[in-house]
Amino acid sequence: MFTPDLFDSYAELAAKGIPIELVVTHEVLENMLELADRSPLKNPLKKNLKLFVIEQNPKTAFTVTDYFFMIGLFRSDGSYDHSDQLLSYSNDGIQWGRELYDYYLGASKEFDLRN
Repeated sequence: MFTPDLFDSYAELAAKGIPIELVVTHEVLENMLELADRSPLKNPLKKNLKLFVIEQNPKTAFTVTDYFFMIGLFRSDGSYDHSDQLLSYSNDGIQWGRELYDYYLGASKEFDLRN
């Protein structure tokens, strides 16, 4: 799942010096690289964004931070509904989200943005 608005949010966070790690598919990576080339925040992105590419297509989109975990699943027809997500602020939910992230991180390879 990829939206340019979400990319802009990442760029703004990176410009503030906030480190970001993303596990993405090849298709999402291509879209992100295209936007990054045109972004005025290209240098902060290179400095504060780590990208990891996964071969499989997990059929889920999720965010895990120090404060919350949010997950959404793709429908059987391949569509994604942004209004149909689960959100947890509990320590258990956040921990489960970190474990899910670590699982996908372990199945991915880092992409070097500095090239």
